[in-house]
Amino acid sequence: MLRKWMSFFCACTVIVASSACYADTYVNAPVVNLFEKGEDNADVETQAIYGTIVQVVAKGQGDWVKVAMPDQDQGWMKSSELIEKVEYAKKAPICKVSSVVAPVYRQADTAVGLPLLKLPFETRLEIVDQPDDSARRWIQVRLLDGTLGWIQRGDVQVDPSGVLNMDQMVTLGYQFMGLPYIWGGTSSFGYDCSGYVQMLYRQMGVDLPRNSREQVKSDALVSVDLQDLKPGDLIFFGANESKNTHVAMYVGEGKVIQTGARTPRPFLTVWSLQENFWDRLYPYSTARRLAAVAPTPQQ
Repeated sequence: MLRKWMSFFCACTVIVASSACYADTYVNAPVVNLFEKGEDNADVETQAIYGTIVQVVAKGQGDWVKVAMPDQDQGWMKSSELIEKVEYAKKAPICKVSSVVAPVYRQADTAVGLPLLKLPFETRLEIVDQPDDSARRWIQVRLLDGTLGWIQRGDVQVDPSGVLNMDQMVTLGYQFMGLPYIWGGTSSFGYDCSGYVQMLYRQMGVDLPRNSREQVKSDALVSVDLQDLKPGDLIFFGANESKNTHVAMYVGEGKVIQTGARTPRPFLTVWSLQENFWDRLYPYSTARRLAAVAPTPQQ
């Protein structure tokens, strides 16, 4: 009888533990492409950065799986680029990469060996230790696979909280000047036009859709006259009203910051709206403004 009760207790314990330790699926590479099909030569739909939680919605041939992103965009990637963990970087102490690129080193020394990883802006990491030395230069972090590494304090923000206001967001936008245009890009290794705008507005706590065709219809934005633009407003371009294919952010003085493959310089830079290529490439344009700006500035 005792043996039966012990078996029943152990079985219940396993069931409770399993339900309490549900694992999430995380992206386990600095940046991964999500493809339209489960093929290496398929079109890129979007990207995901290290530590992004995704949901596997289908399995394909070989190592291919279809995943859904937090913004509901979907695409195919290799399952070898994923890892399951019960929880990662959800509770303090954590840090978030604030540089364009942040190397993680094996030791607290940039001269010893190659970096374990080079991570993009917005990557969140678990903090293991913050040595209280005079320089306070290094932070020890734990990676998704349990590996310990070191990251420089100047590359991260510790226990990030709050959001940016509009002026802060526009200022942040200049940090990424010169990054190459990458189709489907959503990381600081290279953005596309809508991925860049989506990232910037996310810093204000605003979740925009992934592509410009959907962003222009977002309930978070309201229409604004092109003659009444303010820094931070978005201008959508296309062949006509139903075909918006490009987006740029107005920064004042008749200029926008944007990235695109069709503009004369295929990298993130500032352009005057008086340049003659705008009407040639995009006969139609319309503007949108954030309906409400979160008031809490980031510290």
